[in-house]
Amino acid sequence: MQQVVNFDDQFKEKIVEFERECEKVCASLEKKYQGKFQDFDLQLLIEFTRTIKGKVAQSSEIYHDCYQSFIEVGIEKDEEFYPNAYIPIWRCKKDFFQKIGYFTNFDIEGIRCKIMLIIEEMLQEKADDSHS
Repeated sequence: MQQVVNFDDQFKEKIVEFERECEKVCASLEKKYQGKFQDFDLQLLIEFTRTIKGKVAQSSEIYHDCYQSFIEVGIEKDEEFYPNAYIPIWRCKKDFFQKIGYFTNFDIEGIRCKIMLIIEEMLQEKADDSHS
């Protein structure tokens, strides 16, 4: 992740737009792969999440201390969630009275590829489990 110390409106817009794109990627990949997981009686969850100290946050709060956004990939079975992977996108914190941000090194296509790789590994694992 790249460290950020300049917090201007232009950079804020860049993060907000990137987060929106991440949400779209998550939704489209979840829709695309859902059927393959249903074959194993599982539900795929690809969630884009924004939090401040563990509570749900809004995109307008990206410069707030303790704000973080991330993608979580996992499966749900019998109403239990089993996380598989965590991809950090943006994190903002106060360090020694100075605000510091950390932004992913991936572009949106890199995020898409990373999620697809995780999904393919999960599917392979389920296929291997069902053969043993």
